[in-house]
Amino acid sequence: MSYSRIPLNGMFRLTNEFGKENPRYKCGWHTGVDLVNDEGIIYSPTFGKVYNITYDVSYGNYVDIIEHDGFHHWLCHLSQVDVAIGDQVQPTDRIGLMGATGKVTGKHLHYEIRNESNKY
Repeated sequence: MSYSRIPLNGMFRLTNEFGKENPRYKCGWHTGVDLVNDEGIIYSPTFGKVYNITYDVSYGNYVDIIEHDGFHHWLCHLSQVDVAIGDQVQPTDRIGLMGATGKVTGKHLHYEIRNESNKY
């Protein structure tokens, strides 16, 4: 069973829902949730290992954390990454800072969970 918490502290706003069509980019349905708060610090949503850190044209700078059961937690559009590949993380460990890298219209966190095949 996957364990997950919101990767932000305090109050936040949901600015885009999972599965909602995104007419702004005409890219079909949205693959995660977009979240914004004033603090901007991103925390680990789960117990796991940093599987990958990379840049993607759409996702910008992102961190992929894999859980023991194979679920991948993607934290995207980061302006700063504070972990390294292979690091063991747990909820409340700092991962990085919210940003506006990749295909975005403003600073936010795009968060999605993928299955063991790394599919939405």
